[in-house]
Formats: sequence, structure tokens, C-alpha cells
Amino acid sequence: MSDNAILTSRDKEILVGEAKPAEFSDFENRKSKIRSRVRRRSNTLVNEIELLDEKGEEELVDEFCQTIGSEIYQLGTRHILHEIDQLEHDIEEIEKKTSEIERVRTEIQELREEVEKRG
Repeated sequence: MSDNAILTSRDKEILVGEAKPAEFSDFENRKSKIRSRVRRRSNTLVNEIELLDEKGEEELVDEFCQTIGSEIYQLGTRHILHEIDQLEHDIEEIEKKTSEIERVRTEIQELREEVEKRG
């Protein structure tokens, strides 16, 4: 029996960078296969949980769903926090650009005034 729920040990090595792309002749294809396997195993996991429920293991199913649900909630929270960080970064970039625009406008105005003085 394996302790791997969705990813194999090798999948994990590939994803965390322990396995080097040079070790594979088709590294990108290997990552595509990981995605396919995860999708297939996710469906299998749902089917197995449904079987447990049908066979009277409601308490175990509830416990599993609560654990998965709380972990998914945390993943969702991390995703939202990442989005917040990205948006804050975007705002900083916009602010920099905005200050640059104002600086350029000021320079243009100064040059216009200089031209008018000469005129």
C-alpha cells in the first residue's frame, strides 16, 4: 500500500525540483501526465468516498470531508492572500507610473513656458 493519495513519489520529486528536467527526454510531457493522473485519481477518490458512504461509513466520510474542506478553505485563503499581494504590487507599479506621468507633464509644461519666454 502506498501513502501517496494523488501524486506518486516521483511526481513529487518532479514538482519540487528534486528530479532534473535533463533526466527526462520529455519533461513537459511528464508534467502533462501528472496533471492527467491527478484528474483521474481525483475522480477515483470521489468514487471511493461515495462507496464508503454507501457501505455505512458516514462518520468516516464526514471526517474526511471536514478535513479536506478545511484544507481546501486554507488553500483558497492562501490563494486570496496571494491575489492581494499581487494587487498591492500592481498598485505600487501604477503609483510609480502615475508619478512618472506627473513628472513628465511638469517637464513638458516647463519646456512650454521656456519656449513662450523665448518667443
